[in-house]
Amino acid sequence: MTISLLLTSLLTMASALLSHFPSLVLARALLGMAAAGVPSLAMAYITEEFQAEGIGKAMGLYLAEPALEAWLDE
Repeated sequence: MTISLLLTSLLTMASALLSHFPSLVLARALLGMAAAGVPSLAMAYITEEFQAEGIGKAMGLYLAEPALEAWLDE
């Protein structure tokens, strides 16, 4: 968990500072691989922090957030 979050943060900052296109593509590809673990870690955290009857609602809200954000931004 810590490694995935650390790599995601570092590669995001590196992407903002890179000036060569091939380096940017490589950093973004690595970022995609590092960020793939974040949603599963977030769901594991939700199951640890919420009571059993609230887990489904919490995970549903977490997974629906990108769609709701896009809908509200229109």
